[in-house]
Amino acid sequence: MSQFKFRLTDLAIKALIKRQHAWVRDSAPPRLAAIATEHVGLAIAATGLYESDEIDLIRRLLAHEKLSETVMLDIGANIGNHACALAPSFQRVLAFEPNPPTAALLKANALLNDLDQITVHEVGLAETDAELPYGIVEDGNDGSGSFAAGMSTKTLPVRNGDAFLAKHERVIVQANEQIGFIKCDVQGFERDAFAGLSKTLQKHQPVIMFESDSHSDGMASWQVLQSCGYTHLSRIRAPGDDAGKLMREWARMRQGTGCWLETISTIPGHHCNLIASARPLSAELYRRS
Repeated sequence: MSQFKFRLTDLAIKALIKRQHAWVRDSAPPRLAAIATEHVGLAIAATGLYESDEIDLIRRLLAHEKLSETVMLDIGANIGNHACALAPSFQRVLAFEPNPPTAALLKANALLNDLDQITVHEVGLAETDAELPYGIVEDGNDGSGSFAAGMSTKTLPVRNGDAFLAKHERVIVQANEQIGFIKCDVQGFERDAFAGLSKTLQKHQPVIMFESDSHSDGMASWQVLQSCGYTHLSRIRAPGDDAGKLMREWARMRQGTGCWLETISTIPGHHCNLIASARPLSAELYRRS
């Protein structure tokens, strides 16, 4: 690119960012430190918050299900996008992030927003204690870090969730606090995380949001949850989410954005975010807001 084109592009991008930031400030998202060249960081730079429509749905869920005085577990917390946005709605947030550089940003973001209720634990959760190979699945997306087999750039700790909570969060085990909500996004390791938390899930039966990358991975997670007393499964929906990228964006331009729940009887065969519960959820969550 010639110097003239580079400079023109630079000025145009800065003008767009400045205009966008004025709108972002008005929407009052949490202040988030992020890596500007990374997937989540780019979304935060553009809109102030990653997956903001999904977070709005979670806030509706918390209000309808009266979970504001409970504890949230954020398993695979990344830089704290969800934890920082949702922490004001909870008594406490326990954030689990094993990758040291990412955990450092998570701690910084909790500090930036004066969120004393966020506790960061630098471990992953699993069925058994181990030191496992960990790698980034998708280049340019640090949030795709995974303990899945065959991907390794470093070795990081995972701990059995029930035992870890019993040792480090005794107030929860002693029933002085109630775990009301779990967000679990660990790139195909969800089943292992749930298996290690089976006693906690049976006792507290929190509403759980989890990621499913495929039918087989999602079913493995859902079977563990069913064994812990979970009976209701829903999919988080958004306009055009079953279409290709171009048609999805066209649908959202025509219909607007926003998320809602859809009851499902089996795990979809493609990537999606799901909600599991041990009881029926408010009918209002199944309508677009």
